[in-house]
Amino acid sequence: MWQKLREQGSNWYCRIGLGLAICTVLIVLASSNRCADQSYLNQAFAAGDAPLYSEEPEMQVEPERLGGEDPLGLIRRAQENYHKFVRDYTCTLIKQERIKGHLKAPEKIDVWFKEDPFSVLMIWQKPKGPVDTLLYVEKDGNRTILVHPAGLAGLLVRTVRRDIDDPRLKKSSLRTPAGFGFGRVLDGMVKTYEEADKNGDLVIEQLDNKVLDGRECLVLRRKLPMDKGYDTLYPILYIYLDKKQYLLPTRTEGYDTAGNLIGCYRYLDVRFNQGLTDERFSPRANGLRD
Repeated sequence: MWQKLREQGSNWYCRIGLGLAICTVLIVLASSNRCADQSYLNQAFAAGDAPLYSEEPEMQVEPERLGGEDPLGLIRRAQENYHKFVRDYTCTLIKQERIKGHLKAPEKIDVWFKEDPFSVLMIWQKPKGPVDTLLYVEKDGNRTILVHPAGLAGLLVRTVRRDIDDPRLKKSSLRTPAGFGFGRVLDGMVKTYEEADKNGDLVIEQLDNKVLDGRECLVLRRKLPMDKGYDTLYPILYIYLDKKQYLLPTRTEGYDTAGNLIGCYRYLDVRFNQGLTDERFSPRANGLRD
């Protein structure tokens, strides 16, 4: 009997040792795959070293005056400036959202964005949530997000794919990457606000200017009813238009009618027209599988 128990114990230790060995091999392989792409990643960064565009918007009307007389017109001006002058940009995004009643901690994300084709690359600095890299490119009918899981899962799984309309995405974010960026945000604002204005439901007022993150901003407060089907998540929205950066909304804060924060988005260190290439948004350049 003792001999049998010793044999069983020996087999059990062998199984544990084999399992640990397999895990070690998988981790080493995953790490080596990520490292193998490092030189390719460096090349992709270097490929974006193109001359900056020199165009600047010409403000025919002082923005403060336009905001006081026609605040919706001021948002239209920001929309026009963006589509006329901006091709791509990099920035640091500070995002904080309330998901299913719970206000999440602020997230700090490095962002690369290009308009044509519509391309979004996000790399999380903190906190380390379920993913650390997200890539979305609208090209040839593609509607797929590629993400790299954070932590131990990222050592074992290199790429996870999600359809842009996958309902599971709403568990971690109020909107999908398809709605990201100054251009689509402004397009959505103008479309919704023009409809609401026609129905007599839109209220926009200009508040005192504020200096945020070292930059002077025009501040608008927008109110919309939530029971009439308008495309908005916020009954109250504060829009901060950066006077030095094409009047773009480099900060927005959305609240419910009780004053609870629903979503806050801050764009820091925004650098426009960096000459970003398609290669910068390729899966391989970002350690992902196509």
